[in-house]
Amino acid sequence: MASADLLSDLGLFVRSEFLAPDECSALKDQLRSSQQRQAGAVLDGSRLVVDEMTRRAAEVSVPQETTAAITARLGTLRPELAAYFGKTLTSVRKPRFLAYGPADHFIFHRDRDDSPDEPQEVSVRKVSAVVFVNDWRDYRGGALQFYARDLSPDSGLPEGKVSLDPEAGTLVAFDPHARHQVQPVRSGTRFTIVTWFI
Repeated sequence: MASADLLSDLGLFVRSEFLAPDECSALKDQLRSSQQRQAGAVLDGSRLVVDEMTRRAAEVSVPQETTAAITARLGTLRPELAAYFGKTLTSVRKPRFLAYGPADHFIFHRDRDDSPDEPQEVSVRKVSAVVFVNDWRDYRGGALQFYARDLSPDSGLPEGKVSLDPEAGTLVAFDPHARHQVQPVRSGTRFTIVTWFI
């Protein structure tokens, strides 16, 4: 498992303790007790449809106040992320709260691929971000994995994969063109928040 420092060296933005331990604990309790529905994975025109071969996970409905608080907290990082990635960022999308239980996964994909038929809501993504609400103490498997060369194309790195399973509260931000996946969860439930800066 790669360290957060190594991934930072590869071009990922890593912020430990983006959420404090008590915030993670309260949010984890909220996510466990909130309503869940199957998360979409594949775009069919402009809507997400379920394809469990590509992605199996649940999207968790949280109170509006929770979404607003997390959106505001993410927004505080916008200037720093803009400088780090060298991009003009105007806003952050509404975050999505996800639960990955046993056997849940998301195969290698890009959050943006610049294909001619890519919906505008996807083509405007400039930075992807994941916040880990809990960590290996609550689940096994479920590592966030990247292709090293996607992260640092000019580094001369081999085509190997780099995995990250950070402490609860950590935020990882990356170029949406980088291929990444969530490895299958073996036990427990992995809670994360995902969003995009545009």
